[in-house]
Amino acid sequence: MASRAEVGLFIFLVTFLGVFAYLVSTMPAEFAIASKEYVQHDVPEFWQAADVVKLNYSDAFRFNSSDYGDVLGAHWVSFKVGGWDVQLRWITGGGGPYHILFRRLEKWWIFIINAEDCKWYHEEKAVHYHPFGDPECYAVRPEDIAQYFDEDGYATFRIECSRFTMTIHMYYNTTKYDSFTDAYYANDWHALIGVTWDQLNTAISAWDLIGRILTFQAPEVHPAINILIAIPIWAATAILVFILIVKVIPFVGGG
Repeated sequence: MASRAEVGLFIFLVTFLGVFAYLVSTMPAEFAIASKEYVQHDVPEFWQAADVVKLNYSDAFRFNSSDYGDVLGAHWVSFKVGGWDVQLRWITGGGGPYHILFRRLEKWWIFIINAEDCKWYHEEKAVHYHPFGDPECYAVRPEDIAQYFDEDGYATFRIECSRFTMTIHMYYNTTKYDSFTDAYYANDWHALIGVTWDQLNTAISAWDLIGRILTFQAPEVHPAINILIAIPIWAATAILVFILIVKVIPFVGGG
């Protein structure tokens, strides 16, 4: 039979875990969704001259491909979209495949625990293909998208994954190159990537948040802080399970 101290501990643990679950489930919605604020971004004149750029993105990133070195012809740059880690990769050498892809990454500290390739669309037409025949992989070949650039060297594509939709404006210097394909293999092209708050799907449910906390993957939380939050919850759960196994189950079974 359980002692008074064990009963008190049992009640405390149940109350502790119940209050934790209640607080997470009643978390205000604004803490679980992307910010709706727009940010004005400064961009080079060649973007301002294009009639395709919307500057009021809530998140935006721009880069020049020539600013990034390569490893055996593979280039990459990382940035964030609505709090999600995103990596843009393009391959210009090393035997290929020669393509460009966006990949959404889920990280825990410095480790990548999940990845999702993004789909490419020009207006409503899908322009991606499946590298290596893998239906879960999406990328575009420079030769396939070159036709969508206008005479001034600009093109716009929509990028989609399960968590966000964003826009990429691409540009190459038409006085130096005859086509985007030439600029691509010379690693000399530019991109402006933007996303508005209504294109984000960053809201997470209470159960999803609890799961991330307990698996040390709480969003935008340092691993050390996450550990300090998760360990007491795991300890309380373990003790509660121990009490149930040692005291309650034998009692129910007539032991």
